[in-house]
Amino acid sequence: MDEKLFAKMKKAGFIFLMFGLESANDRVLALIDKGTTKAVERDVLKKSHKAGIWNHSFLFFGFPTETRSEAQETIDFLRDNLESIHSFGPGVFLLNRDSSCYQYPEKFSIERIIEDPERNIAMNLDFVAKAGMSRAEAGEMNSKCISMAEELFPSLQLWGTLPREHFLLYLDKFGKTALNGNKPPAEEEEQVLCRA
Repeated sequence: MDEKLFAKMKKAGFIFLMFGLESANDRVLALIDKGTTKAVERDVLKKSHKAGIWNHSFLFFGFPTETRSEAQETIDFLRDNLESIHSFGPGVFLLNRDSSCYQYPEKFSIERIIEDPERNIAMNLDFVAKAGMSRAEAGEMNSKCISMAEELFPSLQLWGTLPREHFLLYLDKFGKTALNGNKPPAEEEEQVLCRA
């Protein structure tokens, strides 16, 4: 994706893009089969930011075989790219029934998928992997990421509490630059030419 494309997108009305980064570790990205690398992720986010688009990135911790150091690389990526990542949604990886991990567990070093008969319609299942972080460790890395956000993302007070749809309305009204602070700007009286 080049700068011209992002400029066209902005001109067409794109003000908010959601990126499924998932990870910033090249080995994990290859295992997920994302078709990208950390360098490409960084480049795309910078170009989108430069065009004036708010970048929201989704990521998760605990993909099968992911290590703590690989998860830390994702947290470091967020910290090192604050200018071009305006908000993000972290989480712990969930094994979905329709995913490649469910269909081909051996490819992802999953030794056991835990199916609970009491939850037989649940979309997400627990699992045990032969390598990588435990589910508890993945939760710890997710908490560490959230703590980093509380310290370094000044706009967290706004985007961390609003539903996505409401945030989009704020972003449309006040713009990307105005929302990088701790709260939305004070409401200005609307100027009208004629009052009824």
